[in-house]
Amino acid sequence: KGKPFFRILGFLVDSRYRGRGIGSTALKMAMEAIHARYGKVPFLLESHKDNQKAIRFYEKMGFVNTNQLNGGTDYFMIRR
Repeated sequence: KGKPFFRILGFLVDSRYRGRGIGSTALKMAMEAIHARYGKVPFLLESHKDNQKAIRFYEKMGFVNTNQLNGGTDYFMIRR
């Protein structure tokens, strides 16, 4: 609370290209660019509670599942 963060919205890779490292590379590049410009700020995103593949992907990328729902069906995930 009260600290700046970046929120990632609508991150996805076309299903035909998943599993090739494209998502990992794109997400790393985006976070590195933001850190270079704004310093070490946390990132927040939401992932559907039933999408275990996405949750595992984000956890692999350093995000932690807060297990708190956004008021609907998505978990908040944060990377500090």
